[in-house]
Amino acid sequence: MAGRTTQEAPTSLEVGQPAPETFIATRPVSVIDEAGTEAERTRAAAAVDDI
Repeated sequence: MAGRTTQEAPTSLEVGQPAPETFIATRPVSVIDEAGTEAERTRAAAAVDDI
């Protein structure tokens, strides 16, 4: 029918599984790896000599 729009069903995502489709961000996105950042901070601090 003219003027009728169809809505797609929401995509189901699961942690640890590949996405079933490609997603493209419509604006810049920053994702911080909290655990990785903390591990790098700990490693860097351990590399500094005591004074």
